[in-house]
Amino acid sequence: MSGTYCGTSDCILVSRDWTDLTLDGTTSYASDYINGASEWVTAEVNDWRSAVNPLTSGGTTYDYWIKRAAANYAVWMAYDSVMRDKYEAGEDPYWSTFKTTAETIMEDLRKRHSTLTDDTSQWERGIAPAVGVANGTVDAPYTGIMISNSQHGGVYTGSIERTLQVVLDGTGTTIFDQTFAWKFKGGTAYEQEGYTIQPDLWHGLGYGVAVSFLTQADTDVEAGQTWEIPCYPARGGNMGGAGLQSWDAQIG
Repeated sequence: MSGTYCGTSDCILVSRDWTDLTLDGTTSYASDYINGASEWVTAEVNDWRSAVNPLTSGGTTYDYWIKRAAANYAVWMAYDSVMRDKYEAGEDPYWSTFKTTAETIMEDLRKRHSTLTDDTSQWERGIAPAVGVANGTVDAPYTGIMISNSQHGGVYTGSIERTLQVVLDGTGTTIFDQTFAWKFKGGTAYEQEGYTIQPDLWHGLGYGVAVSFLTQADTDVEAGQTWEIPCYPARGGNMGGAGLQSWDAQIG
């Protein structure tokens, strides 16, 4: 998503020197720093979260923590641009605190130490995208066979964290001929088996979770292919990720 996550007033709240820092003669570079800081937030979020648009709490008004992180990073960029040549290499400039603050805010969001306001993030609805996993000798399924309703309005209604496992249990080689079973990870008994697949339609499992098998999966499916859907109480915080191995990178 393109755009900015903070404005001049947000940056002034962080540093009253903002206007002087960003003004060179009659030319203001304030928007350049704000745009640059917003791009940094986007890059950070995309590395451990889903699409950036859930960060807005309506229109172009962004969550407090997102605005605060962007403003601190913009102020750091402005100071560093103006003051960089006044410090010797290896010195810790006083304006580095703004960068540290921005990074700390983002890390707190990633680790669930802070929660975004308004139910704006799809992760706060408690259902993660389906992730293909290996099952014995059966390799993890390729992307695009099955999706969860994580990005389609699904809200997990359970009160504890749990992971749902979905397994193809039919004999067909196309999704039209297959069936599936599902259970809770760690359990030994399936909640339902031989569930008939209707491609491109939602199949309800439990606690608000649903899955859909896509018609594009018309070849190379086999019994035993497995997906996991981590779930946790809605508004339980942000889903941690592993760098570029985010949920988005593993979906399907």
